[in-house]
Amino acid sequence: MTIRRRLAPLAATTALAISGLTALTPAAHAAPAGAEGVDSHVYTPDRCGEARWISSGDKFGVRDDCADGYRAVAYVYWSGSDGTPYSAEVQDANGAGSTWEYNNNHNMPEGAVIELWVCLRNGANGADFRCNFDTSGVA
Repeated sequence: MTIRRRLAPLAATTALAISGLTALTPAAHAAPAGAEGVDSHVYTPDRCGEARWISSGDKFGVRDDCADGYRAVAYVYWSGSDGTPYSAEVQDANGAGSTWEYNNNHNMPEGAVIELWVCLRNGANGADFRCNFDTSGVA
């Protein structure tokens, strides 16, 4: 099963849960100045959460950029060399403008396409909203 097919229900559910958002589209963004080694970078539509993928060390991170009471959550999806789908998550619940929170060393196969998502969430187990994604990362 491809990553895209696995994520279709999540994207549809997220889109329905987001009132007022006109489109949920992938949006690649240039890495912020001084972010050497960042291979992929994406913001939530309101720019209150941001995620980055760094192929060196197979790690991804998330940062909360707004003092709105929500946490920022990042997900990464990839397929193993045998086609098995994998995913991982990291959250930043440390408040706006805090340092990056990272999830490291997943030993992804070289050349694997990385799908990077960033969302906001109300609490540790709340529903994700204001999600956005990028598919330009490669392990």
